[in-house]
Amino acid sequence: MLSKGIHVISSANGWAITVVGMLTVFLGLLGLFFLISQLHKIIILWDNKKGLLNNIFYIPSKKEPFPGYNRLRDVSTRIKEESRHAYILAKFAGEQFSISSLLELAKKRDISISNECIKILLEKSIIIPLKKDIYYWNE
Repeated sequence: MLSKGIHVISSANGWAITVVGMLTVFLGLLGLFFLISQLHKIIILWDNKKGLLNNIFYIPSKKEPFPGYNRLRDVSTRIKEESRHAYILAKFAGEQFSISSLLELAKKRDISISNECIKILLEKSIIIPLKKDIYYWNE
């Protein structure tokens, strides 16, 4: 009787169906285990979704001042805008940069940074000399 039942299972692809069923249940349990083990991270992301989207698609606003912006109250809007561009390029160039590399980066990107702007940034101690022709942005 038992051998007849095993023979019927074999002839109707019962073993393959059994293996596929066991594999499906195993993978489902594995997925559930992974979901439960990472649930705390998912909850944190869900609670912080606005901050997460801001970090992914970060676009600095024009109102966001750069370090040293408050010392530029008495200069023209053009100099403030050039200073903002200089700050962004200085961050791109690295923690320490040379004025020539900063101006070269600006020229490559078709951004105008005048010598007057550099002079004002140096006078107001926003850009501070470190060594000969090596500067850093005073944050």
